[in-house]
Amino acid sequence: MVSIARKNLFHDKARLVTSLIALSVSFFMIFFALGMALGTVQGMVIIIDKTTADIWIFNEGNEHFHSPSPFIIDERFSDDIKNIEGVESCNPLIYTDVMVANQKKNLRVKIVGCNVSNGFAIPWEMVDGEIEDLSQNNSVIIDKSLLISLGDLAVNDEIEISGKSHRIIGICKNAKDFIYPMIFTNYVNAKNISMENPDTTNFFLVNIEEGFEISNIVTEISEIEGIDGFLSSDVRKGTVNYMIFESGMGLGTIFMSFVASVVGVIIIAITIYTATMERIPEYGTLKAIGASKRDFYKILIEQVLWIVTIGFTAGISLSGIIFAVVNNTTLVPVLMSIYVVIGIYFLVLILSTLTSFISVRKVNKIDPSIVFRGL
Repeated sequence: MVSIARKNLFHDKARLVTSLIALSVSFFMIFFALGMALGTVQGMVIIIDKTTADIWIFNEGNEHFHSPSPFIIDERFSDDIKNIEGVESCNPLIYTDVMVANQKKNLRVKIVGCNVSNGFAIPWEMVDGEIEDLSQNNSVIIDKSLLISLGDLAVNDEIEISGKSHRIIGICKNAKDFIYPMIFTNYVNAKNISMENPDTTNFFLVNIEEGFEISNIVTEISEIEGIDGFLSSDVRKGTVNYMIFESGMGLGTIFMSFVASVVGVIIIAITIYTATMERIPEYGTLKAIGASKRDFYKILIEQVLWIVTIGFTAGISLSGIIFAVVNNTTLVPVLMSIYVVIGIYFLVLILSTLTSFISVRKVNKIDPSIVFRGL
C-alpha cells in the first residue's frame, strides 16, 4: 500500500510541486506571524524576567508595564517601602525612552539604570567589554542590535545620548524592548539623562524576606498614597495581555496564522482529493481484489503525511533563512519556539488528515464492477 500512496501523490509532479510551494508559503506565513508575536512578547517582558524582583512598584494609576502614562515616582517613597516588615531590599530602576545619535543618525532606545555593586538590572549577555566599567561617569553598554541602525560601533567609541557624549565600554546582546535596543549605564547617569527632577525615578523593585507572604506586602505597599505594588508575575501577565488583546498586534498575528493554517489545509485537501479522483479505476481494482476500508485509510493518510512533511520542511527552512535575515538587518523581533514548530506541524497534520476523509468516503462508494466495464 505504501507504493500506491507514493505513486498516486507523485503521479502529476508539476501539480504536486505547485501545491508544495503554496503549502510551504503557508507554513512560512504561520511561522513568521507567530515569530513576530513571540519576539514582541519576549522583548516587552525581558526586563521583567531579567531583574528577578518579587514586586514591581508603579506610580498610582498605571496598570501594566507599558501603560501610556509616564512612570515617574518620588524617590522618597523608598523609605516608606523599606519600613514595611518583610521587605528585604528596594531598588529604584530607571527604564525609559531616550534618543541616541551617531553620525547624524538618531534612534529611540531604552535606557536602563544599573546598580553594578549589587548586580541589579545589569546586562545579561556580554559580547565585549566589562560590566564593572559602568561605574565610570558617562559610560554605557549598548545592545548589539543598535549597530543595525547606527552603523559600526565598538568599545571606546563615543555616542550621543540626549545631547551628551558617552563612551561605549561594552556590547551585549538580546537586550531589546520590542524594536528598541537597550543601553545600560549606572543608575546616577541614567537618572541624569532621563529625569527632569533629580528626586524621581521610574520604578521600585522589591524583594521580600523568606517566610513573609508576598500578597500581604503588596497590599501594604498599595496602601501608600501615590504608588501601587504588583507581583512580578502579574506585571508580566498584564504586559502580555496588553500586547495580545489591547495593542492589536497579538490578535492580528494570531488571525494571520489562522488564515495561513486554513489555506494550508485546503491546499492539502484539494491535492489529495484530486489525486484520488484521478485514480478511481485503480481504487476500484483494489476494492475488487479485496482491499478494505482500512487499507484505503492507510493510503490516504500516508499521502497526507508525505505532503505535510515535505511542505513543512520547505516552510521551516524558508522561515529559518528569512528569520536570520530579518534579525540581522532590522530591529523587528522575530523568534521561534521549538514547541510552537512541533505544535504547528501536528496541528496541520491532524486537520489535513481529517479533511482527507472526504476522499476516503468517495473511495468507499466505488463500485468494484467499474473495473470490468468496457471489457
